[in-house]
Amino acid sequence: MKQVWKKIISVVCMAALIVAGIGVIPELQAKAEEAPAGLIEVGWTNLGFTDDAVIEGSLQNPNWGCNDKAVTGKDLTNSSFRGTLKFHKSAGAMFFQYGGGYFSDAPLGRGVRFTVQSNGTLDIDNMSNGGTPITTLSATDAGLEGGSFIDAAFELGIDLWKPEGSQDLKMNVYINGMQYQEETYTVSGAAGNIENTICLVTQGENDFIDVIVDAEESPEGLTKIGWKDFGITEEKTCATGSGDVTSLDTMKVTQTNMSFRGKVQ
Repeated sequence: MKQVWKKIISVVCMAALIVAGIGVIPELQAKAEEAPAGLIEVGWTNLGFTDDAVIEGSLQNPNWGCNDKAVTGKDLTNSSFRGTLKFHKSAGAMFFQYGGGYFSDAPLGRGVRFTVQSNGTLDIDNMSNGGTPITTLSATDAGLEGGSFIDAAFELGIDLWKPEGSQDLKMNVYINGMQYQEETYTVSGAAGNIENTICLVTQGENDFIDVIVDAEESPEGLTKIGWKDFGITEEKTCATGSGDVTSLDTMKVTQTNMSFRGKVQ
């Protein structure tokens, strides 16, 4: 009988703690799935951008920008994209679509669409499944200053892969190198409906998207050189027809892997 009373007292105490907000068991959250090794690495240069670009259009003549940027010979299933962009939006549709565009047999397109909204959020939709919403990203939760995806340059990261035997794809999203909410999303029914193209779409009269092609970082250990290494030990004036100026064409530094710094005026 004493053991029965002990159990009753324990249950009552636990209920009291929960009501008081003490000792509440935290909600269990699904752990993010790690993308498999060997994903195709994709960036702006793989998609045909060799320099920074501006994508702009108008309500009368929108720049759909579809199917003209492609990864040759591959679709974007099992790929890892990293690219910096900046949305400048006031009105009209504006989105970045990964793995799809507009096709005659799929009017809504294919792939995954990232649409910036007027309130500064970023909607993600599964265009391979009729535009089914996947999630909405908050710029504040993503750590962007200003709390908006509008007028803020950020690196978008997408890891997209197909688990073996599944008709769904899995996707991790990164903003400036950080996985958003540490969550893995399911792109339902998208297997076999991903293209090798992207879309950058603007429709507002004064709207545009900046594509920012990050410069390749120089390796460490470069030999530092300056004007003295070329034999110039004092200020010189280089002018057409000048007879006392040593031609830079005759000055040689016989090695590669160098980092040059020199003032000119």
